[in-house]
Amino acid sequence: MEIFEEKELYRKRIRQRLAEHQKLENLHVQEEAAKQLLLSSQSYQQATTVLAYAATHQELSLDKFIQQALMQGKNLFLPKSYPHNFSMEFFQLDNKLSLQQQLVCGSYGIREPHSHLPLLAMDAISSLSLILIPGLAFTRDGKRLGKGKGYYDRFLSHIPFPLPIQKRPILMGVCHSFQVEENLPTEKTDVKMDYILTPSKIITCNP
Repeated sequence: MEIFEEKELYRKRIRQRLAEHQKLENLHVQEEAAKQLLLSSQSYQQATTVLAYAATHQELSLDKFIQQALMQGKNLFLPKSYPHNFSMEFFQLDNKLSLQQQLVCGSYGIREPHSHLPLLAMDAISSLSLILIPGLAFTRDGKRLGKGKGYYDRFLSHIPFPLPIQKRPILMGVCHSFQVEENLPTEKTDVKMDYILTPSKIITCNP
C-alpha cells in the first residue's frame, strides 16, 4: 500500500472517532484541563513567543488558553491560510483586545486573525518560541498526521531543522487523548514533535 493511501485510511478512522467524540457533553472540561496543563508547563512559562491556532470543531480548543496567555502578556500569534498555494502566515494578536475581537471567518470557514495585525517574521522564531500544532493523530515518539494539505509541513520547512536543541523552537502537538496512536505512516519530510498536549497529560516525545 502506498503511504498516501495508508495515511488516508488513518484519517478516515480518526475522523469517525472525532465525530463520536463531539457528541459528548464534557468538551469544555477537557478544554479547561488542557489549558491548565499548558499554562503550568515549563515550555509555556519559558516562552516569550507562542504560535497557537483557532480550533475547528474537530480540534481541541485552545481559546481559553489563548485568552489567558494574552492577559499574561505573551507574544501570541495565530495562522492565516492561503489555499492557492497551501501556505500560511502567523499574525500577532493584540494583548489589549479579546480573542474574538481579532478573528474573522477565513479559508475553509476557519477563524483567522485580521490581516492588519503584525506579521510574524520567521527569524523571530527561536528557542524561546513555543509552537502549538493541531493534528488528526500523534504518536508518543512525536510523529504527526495532519489533514493532508501540508500547511504545517510547509511552514515548518522554513525553520532550519535540524537545529541544536538549545536553539530550536519547541514543537508541541495538541489533540484529544484518543488521538494518540501507537504508530503512524510518515515521510522523510515530516517534522517530529517534542511534546504532545492532551487533556490528561503532556507527553514527552522520545526520539
